[in-house]
Amino acid sequence: MRVSKAPEVRRQEILETAMKLFTEKGYEETSMRDIAQACGVVAGLCYRYFDSKQKLFQEATEAYVEECCGLMRRTLGDETLSLSQKLDRLYGTMGEEADFRYHGFFHRAGNEDFHQQLSLRLCRRMAPLLREALAQEEQRTGRRFRDPETLIAFVTYGQIPLLSASETPRRETLDRVRHYIDLLLEAELQA
Repeated sequence: MRVSKAPEVRRQEILETAMKLFTEKGYEETSMRDIAQACGVVAGLCYRYFDSKQKLFQEATEAYVEECCGLMRRTLGDETLSLSQKLDRLYGTMGEEADFRYHGFFHRAGNEDFHQQLSLRLCRRMAPLLREALAQEEQRTGRRFRDPETLIAFVTYGQIPLLSASETPRRETLDRVRHYIDLLLEAELQA
């Protein structure tokens, strides 16, 4: 007997199933037919929701970016915290990324290119949030950053190789990078 589900429920089920299979079998080794079979539906239904495996994957990536950005948005937008406290909080949670729903796929050995694409998308989303956090810090301290755009580029894009590895960075590595950013922030702030 065919089970009818609301379109959004079915769409999410297909996404979740696809990411589970991508994690277990690998992206290249998983077909739309595999996804449909694991969902208990015909392949045509999967194509009804997603034109291709690539589109399905892009949507899953965007969902993961949004999940990761939720924390960034809340933390960097918190006007009760100094910039240093905001960054401490962000770096403190980087080791907790394993709790995010598609972590297994993006950190799977051999998926470094996918994770790098994810990192670039995260950087694009983080840059305006960080720009606003720098403006809040300038307002809070009465000091100005000499070159905020370079600072934003370094804090975001400068860390892609570190964060795109298969394994989550060790706490010591994150602490060291965080220290470098503190030094840069202090050097960039003008009286």
